[in-house]
Amino acid sequence: NLLSPHRFIEQIMAFEYLFDKLEPKKANDNKVHLKDELKEMFDEFPELLSSRKTITSESASEHIKTMRNNIAHGHAYYYDFKTDSNTQYLIFVLDKLIRKMSLRWIGFTKEEIEKYPVCW
Repeated sequence: NLLSPHRFIEQIMAFEYLFDKLEPKKANDNKVHLKDELKEMFDEFPELLSSRKTITSESASEHIKTMRNNIAHGHAYYYDFKTDSNTQYLIFVLDKLIRKMSLRWIGFTKEEIEKYPVCW
């Protein structure tokens, strides 16, 4: 299921893996947390959040961090993901972010990545 807590955790793990590969010094710094890592990547690919003017890189990063914490502590359930449009939107944005980070990791330039169609 695309909108499940389990899949969301898989996305976070993929994101953290790619961030570690792209920014190893920052990933190993105990002062840099998931929220900071997400904000940095959203700022690098701002077009991902441009379709919703009300969601900034800061608010998206905070929402994702909170979702992960809620899942880890047993406070998020399947129906939470199916009824919250912001959560659904961010799950799809995370997919696109992971794709763009993967392209960057294998050596594509920022210009090439911007031209690469990231569809859903």
